[in-house]
Amino acid sequence: ALERYKFEQSLEHTSQFIEKLEKELEEYHRYLALYKNREQVSEKSNKG
Repeated sequence: ALERYKFEQSLEHTSQFIEKLEKELEEYHRYLALYKNREQVSEKSNKG
């Protein structure tokens, strides 16, 4: 029973860790999209 409890705790911890990483990854992708948009806008204004 103790082993199962430890396993479930570990599983819970791992899933929370993965959720946190997924959120960070989403934020990173948003940041990249913003950065790319800014880069394109500045390229257009430099050419104009």
